[in-house]
Amino acid sequence: MRQFSTAGKQTSEETFEGAEPLTFVLDDFEYTALPPTPAQFAVFMSTQAESRDVSDRVAGVIDFFDGLLTEEARRTFRKRLLDRDDPFDFDMVQEIMEWLVEEWSARPTQPSSGSVASRTNTGRRSTAKPRSTV
Repeated sequence: MRQFSTAGKQTSEETFEGAEPLTFVLDDFEYTALPPTPAQFAVFMSTQAESRDVSDRVAGVIDFFDGLLTEEARRTFRKRLLDRDDPFDFDMVQEIMEWLVEEWSARPTQPSSGSVASRTNTGRRSTAKPRSTV
């Protein structure tokens, strides 16, 4: 039987080079988000595959976001998200996550237009005449 071990393995890998913890304020509470590890980011990306159900994608976002937060922030996040009278919602989680990834990657993303862009013309049009169907 083959055995594997993580003993002695460094955990200092970075998903986003030079990324530092980020702090943000949501309704007067200060949250700190830690940069994701490559493993965390890989699991998150796998949950967002087109072949996944919407519920799997939503759960992936919530779990990933939860895993980025410090312990105190995580408790507050879960409490607020599960409070039916709290206006904090999934859309806000997505907005915060987009900001975090933009900051860590230093490459702001553009909002999705909801449709695929048309293919751009890359050359001249053909001047050949169509074949006759005689």
